[in-house]
Amino acid sequence: MIIAAPASAGWKTHRAPAFKRAVIAVHATDAQAIAAHRQLARAQTRLQTATQQLGEVSRLEDVVRGSLKDAPVAGVGGAATTMLAVTKNRVGLERTITGLREDVAYTTTLVAKAQQRRAVVLGGLSLKMRQRVLKADRTRQRQARARRAAAREPVLLAPVQLEAPTASGGNGADFARQLDGAPATPDASGPGAIAAAFALTQLGTPYRAAGYSPASGFDCSGLLYWAFAQAGQSIPRSSWQIWDAGHRVTRAAAQPGDLVSFHGQGHIGIYLGDGLYVHSTKAGDVVRVHSIADRSDLDGFVRLG
Repeated sequence: MIIAAPASAGWKTHRAPAFKRAVIAVHATDAQAIAAHRQLARAQTRLQTATQQLGEVSRLEDVVRGSLKDAPVAGVGGAATTMLAVTKNRVGLERTITGLREDVAYTTTLVAKAQQRRAVVLGGLSLKMRQRVLKADRTRQRQARARRAAAREPVLLAPVQLEAPTASGGNGADFARQLDGAPATPDASGPGAIAAAFALTQLGTPYRAAGYSPASGFDCSGLLYWAFAQAGQSIPRSSWQIWDAGHRVTRAAAQPGDLVSFHGQGHIGIYLGDGLYVHSTKAGDVVRVHSIADRSDLDGFVRLG
């Protein structure tokens, strides 16, 4: 049996009073603004830290560059290893800073939007209602601060004993890198890696067609020709001759000091590891470090010797 309710018994809508709705809306915009401010502060702090680290790494890179040029033959390998590690660290920091700057710009817009939403909510209230809502919001904030202060109690932490590296675990430096999550830097005592380190000393040197010296500038193969000469090895002068002189290696097996070719052997650079290579770029540009992932015309890798 179906019982039909009379039309007069329809459901009534229940809404909170206008004051409570306004308080809830202001609270919501406050929460959005606070979250955006915290996110912005974290991004700014990380950006400041990364910028300071970049300055330190850049100064260290200048020192290592000078030591590599003046290093005796027996010490070139160690100086080259340091040069490769420092340069890759600097490039990584530069990329991190670029991303953090984008984060700061984005979170700045979030803060502005939250403030705009709060202004819209308050602007729709009468003066008397606005004063009541702001007073209630200040009371809520004081109560929230009091609860957070009461929750901050000293916590006793039990001491943690870190296990020292064993004989099979490598040396202390490698153990420290494992704690930091950073891979150990490979040794750069071979002529290719030493040439890569010398090529890094020429960052910023202008490109010049057929150039092969720091005084005149470099083209892509001229940079390699000069860098390998500093490592005591003579190589062909053109990019395609260099490609033919070496033996192919896979990308997975490529090591710092191997050569990386692009555009049908029309352009060549020295691989640094971690997907990076140094090369003399093009007319109007300078010697730079770039990522292989930025190019779509990779031919492959070759190893000389």
